[in-house]
Amino acid sequence: MLYKGIPKRTVNFCMRDFNDIVNLSLSGSVKEGEYINKFEDVFKSYIGSKEAVAVSSGRFALELILEGLGLRRGDKVVLSSFNFKGVPLSLINAGFIPVFVDADEQTFQMDINKIEEKIDGNTKAIIATHLFGQPCSLKPIENLAKKHNLHIVEDCAHALGAFYGNGHVGVFGKAGFFSLTASKTINTSFGGVVVTNDTILAAKIRTRVSRNGFPDDGYVIKKRLMTYIYSLLTDRTFY
Repeated sequence: MLYKGIPKRTVNFCMRDFNDIVNLSLSGSVKEGEYINKFEDVFKSYIGSKEAVAVSSGRFALELILEGLGLRRGDKVVLSSFNFKGVPLSLINAGFIPVFVDADEQTFQMDINKIEEKIDGNTKAIIATHLFGQPCSLKPIENLAKKHNLHIVEDCAHALGAFYGNGHVGVFGKAGFFSLTASKTINTSFGGVVVTNDTILAAKIRTRVSRNGFPDDGYVIKKRLMTYIYSLLTDRTFY
């Protein structure tokens, strides 16, 4: 039975929000400029990373990270079988091979004891997913990555603000990525952020992002309006 005393979210609208989005989309400088620079600076300061790069989505962030790390088509990437479908689909679309590890029955996180059996000579990376905002056991994953010379990429889509030990998630692997879509802690309708302490990797990602176009103004405004509707329908008044 649904208990309405626990809403999915409480909607907080800023009066300037929609006006700012319209003006920014019409300015032609959504991908770069003072707004993006300030956002990236604040984000990396909060997370504690050297670099933060704003991108169009969390899924695209994952592709950018793996490509920037030098992975090629046919390389294998280990990830949890209990996952958002967009993650393995992103891997497949980029030409990588997802290798699934069963989830732990108690934590629903990737079962640490079953990772190594999935690793072979074509495995290049492990995606450590912080499911439902709960950090996974990074230390054992770090040990396995070191043993087999693998990259760790942290999936922090739902984990903005979560800690592992004394640090924010996202800074323990080679890179981490966050999502900024409608159901996330920070909601910009679409978008994501890559965080890393590798300045060379960040530079590669920035170069790739600079070559990509940006959706037209109508798409941006439509997505924001849909976000408002979605948020209202899942507010405590209705949900």
